[in-house]
Amino acid sequence: ASQWRAHPVWMSHVLADSDRTIWLNAQNGPLFFSRDVTVHVAWHATVSFMWLQLLYTAGYRRVLMAGFDNSYTQAASAREGDVIDQGAEADANHFDPGYFQGKRWQAADTSHMEATYMLARKIYEEDGRTLLNCTHGGALEVLPRQPLEEALQHRM
Repeated sequence: ASQWRAHPVWMSHVLADSDRTIWLNAQNGPLFFSRDVTVHVAWHATVSFMWLQLLYTAGYRRVLMAGFDNSYTQAASAREGDVIDQGAEADANHFDPGYFQGKRWQAADTSHMEATYMLARKIYEEDGRTLLNCTHGGALEVLPRQPLEEALQHRM
């Protein structure tokens, strides 16, 4: 079965359309959190921020985040958006060392990423929803933590 895909409309010239593609009005500029991605969605710092807005719009009341360490190995001079050529080196920043190996990627700004997570937490909590960091270890400290095994035992 084909999977659903969500893409910013400004990438429609390079990504194929299908009956299972959702095209989003993704916007940059000042940081905001969209409670309704059918109108627009904020495009900032990390793709996970877009997904937190999608999950909110879809009505999820509790989101468990696993594998979010919020740290990157990159040159100290790198700024968000700078293009980095990974070359043949293993990718130390993702779950698979081959993730960006041989590819180009944009440098990260973990402070900007933290700001997106703090905003998402605020919006979720204002609506009585829960956003939890279930990552073992890592540097993402702006979300409440709970071990994944414990969080999965909770029934709503």
